[in-house]
Amino acid sequence: MIRKVHHIAVLIDCEREQAIHWFQLFHQIKQNLRSTIQFVMWDSDLADIARSIVDIDTVHLLSRSIFKLNDYQSMRELIQNYTIDICIEIGNIPQFITWNLRQNPTIQRVRVYNSLLEKEIAGYVMNIYSEYTARVNFQKRIAYSPFPRINYQHFLDLDTQLVLDIKQNTGLVQYENQVIQKAFVCGHVGSMSSELISYLEYNNCEWYDVQYQKGSFVLPQGIQNELPIIYELLDCLIVSGPIDEIISYHILNALASGTIVIAPREEIYQTLLGRGALYYNQSSTSQLTACIDVLQRNESKKREIRDYASAQFQRKYSYQAIAQFWAQLLAKV
Repeated sequence: MIRKVHHIAVLIDCEREQAIHWFQLFHQIKQNLRSTIQFVMWDSDLADIARSIVDIDTVHLLSRSIFKLNDYQSMRELIQNYTIDICIEIGNIPQFITWNLRQNPTIQRVRVYNSLLEKEIAGYVMNIYSEYTARVNFQKRIAYSPFPRINYQHFLDLDTQLVLDIKQNTGLVQYENQVIQKAFVCGHVGSMSSELISYLEYNNCEWYDVQYQKGSFVLPQGIQNELPIIYELLDCLIVSGPIDEIISYHILNALASGTIVIAPREEIYQTLLGRGALYYNQSSTSQLTACIDVLQRNESKKREIRDYASAQFQRKYSYQAIAQFWAQLLAKV
């Protein structure tokens, strides 16, 4: 059992979509901690969003006063009223707030960075870098934490009527002579070669580049950014090139939706995907096409990999898994 954690304040000011994921994550973290979490922010729009996700009593909006001391006074009263011991700072926290918090020796301060490129700031008991592998070096007081970006509950487990309508309207599903014909659809992210496109077209496969939102078929207007729906259209996601933030993001979307990933046989991809993927040598086109052929012809193998992928996502990248990691992390601060 995770030991009781002191009361926590989360100071947050970042982009809307990013903030929503943090609210969702801390909503899960509250389920794992025997403590209270108070959200503190300066953006009224973010405060409204937060209140729709977490208990309204845990969301505090401080006004953007021209008298900075007044704002700090409000913050100090909040910390005292809720006996806050840990402050987690995410995003663009006003400097006068962080400076004043630094003067209070009773507060344990934790800083979250979006990128390893961000310069570390002194005065924090722990620095957390948002990556996809959860690990902690307590000697250096540094944590690498999965970034909360994918809400598994928002993905579709089965084809809904909307997805079926899109498949039929785009020609991915056709009805002829009372027979259903379904196209095999390969998604792609990374550098897509003309050789691969030629192979897919020769084998009557449809393709779609999820990064650049283009392919052999055209999606209805407004659907391009609906990632859960897009991944329901794909039978697999082919990944090529060195891994980066964009590729990692799309891989997690694929894992969450049950779309099988075909990735380069490299350690970083194997760590991310485990047994929930097929792998190929990037210098071998024949290995890549063999992976596609397996998924087209072997339904039992396809189901087996999907099961592994789903288990991998739930164990390492779901909100519940990341919340458990954060709860253990905060218990040791």
